[in-house]
Amino acid sequence: MTRNNVEVRQGPAGSRIARQETADHHVIVANSAGHGFVQRPVTVGNRQYVQRTYVVRGVPYTRAYRPYRYNGFEVNVYAPSRYYSRGFYLYAGTPWGSPFPTAGVGTHRHGLACTEAISPPYPVYAGPGLWLTDYLIASAFQDAYQSRIDASGGAPVAANNFAAAPMAPYVKQEIADEVQRQIALEQTESQQVLAGGAPSDNLPPILADGAAHTLIASSGLIVAAGSGECAITEGDVLRFNGPRAVNGFDAAVSVDWSKPGDCPIGSLVNVPVDQLQEMNNHMRETIDQGLGDLQTRQGQDGLPRVGNNLIGSTPAPFAAELPPPDPGVANQLRAEAQDAGAAWAEAGNGAPSAPADQPGTQSVALGQSIRDVESIMGPPTQSARVGEKTIYVYPSLKITFTGGQVSDVQ
Repeated sequence: MTRNNVEVRQGPAGSRIARQETADHHVIVANSAGHGFVQRPVTVGNRQYVQRTYVVRGVPYTRAYRPYRYNGFEVNVYAPSRYYSRGFYLYAGTPWGSPFPTAGVGTHRHGLACTEAISPPYPVYAGPGLWLTDYLIASAFQDAYQSRIDASGGAPVAANNFAAAPMAPYVKQEIADEVQRQIALEQTESQQVLAGGAPSDNLPPILADGAAHTLIASSGLIVAAGSGECAITEGDVLRFNGPRAVNGFDAAVSVDWSKPGDCPIGSLVNVPVDQLQEMNNHMRETIDQGLGDLQTRQGQDGLPRVGNNLIGSTPAPFAAELPPPDPGVANQLRAEAQDAGAAWAEAGNGAPSAPADQPGTQSVALGQSIRDVESIMGPPTQSARVGEKTIYVYPSLKITFTGGQVSDVQ
C-alpha cells in the first residue's frame, strides 16, 4: 500500500516496513519502531556508491555500498571502508597452533540463555574462523531479540519466543564455511581496491561465483512458499544455490533452520534477490566487526595475542570522500514510521502505533568523555585497552577514546 509516496509492506509478527524514495533519490527505510536507514547516492572518483546512515541509540553511523544491475533491477553490495593486511586475513583464515577453550571468550553477546541450547559455542576454537562463526550467530540472535522488542512496542520478550530445535551440526558447519569464504573474498577484494582498482562491475559477488551460499536472515520478510506464505525473521538460516536458483526477481531458497512460527525447516521459499544480497551484506559487516574485535581484544578474554605486524587497517580510498552522517536521520526515520502507521490504518488494519522512543536525544560526538558516552549509550558490550586508547564496542558501533575523550566513532 502507498500513502504520500510511502510504500508499506507487512513484516513478521505484526511489524511493518516502510520505504520512500524522495525527489533527490534519497531512500528512507524504517520499521514500525522507527529503526532503519536513510540512503543517498554518492559519486567518488567517477564511481557510484550509495551511503546509508543508520542510528543506534541516537548515534548515527554510515555504511557504503556499490550498486550493481542484475536482471534489470539494482542490488547494493557492501563496500568496506577499511581493509586489514593480507597477513591478518591469512591469520583469520588459518587454524591456530593449538586450540583454546570457549570458556570466558564471550562471543554470545545477546545474553539469551536459550541461544546456548539452539547453537552451543564450539567447545574449543581451532582457529579464528570458528570464533567468528559463533560471533556471527550471536549477533544474529541479538538482532532477532531486538526485532521482537520493536514489534511488541518495546515490551520485554519472553525467552520461549526463541524455543526452537537446536541447529543441526551440518548447518553450523555451512555457516563456518561461509565465514571462511567471506574472509577469502575480502582478502582478494582488498588487494584490488588498495591497489587503486575496484571489485568487478559485472555481477554481485553472491552471484558471480556460481556457488551455493549459506545466509543468515538480517530482516523480517513474508515470502512465498508453495501455495501460501510464511515468515522469515532475523536469525533464520537459508541456503541459496547460486544464480541457477534465480527466476527473475526472486530466488528459490531452502530453509536450513528457523524459529517457531517461521517458514518450516526444509521448506523451499522464494526470496527477492536484493534481500538475499542484504543478508550477505549484513554478514560481511558483522564479520568485519568481528575481525576488528579480534585485534582490539587480542590477549584478553582467553583470545590469543596477534602479532604486532598484523595489527591495524588501511582505509579504502573512497572512504575519506564520503559525507559525514546526517544528524537529522533519526527524525526522518520516526516520521517515516508515523506515515507508515497512518497508511496502515487507512487501509483498515487498525490504529497506527507510535514508534518506540529511541533512548536519549543526544548523540556521541568527538571530544566527549567516557562518562558522557556512558550516559548516552549505557555500558558497552565490550571494552578494550590498546596502548593509550580505550575502545568501547556496542552493537554495530565502535567508539575510541584517546586521553579519556572520544577520538573516533565507527
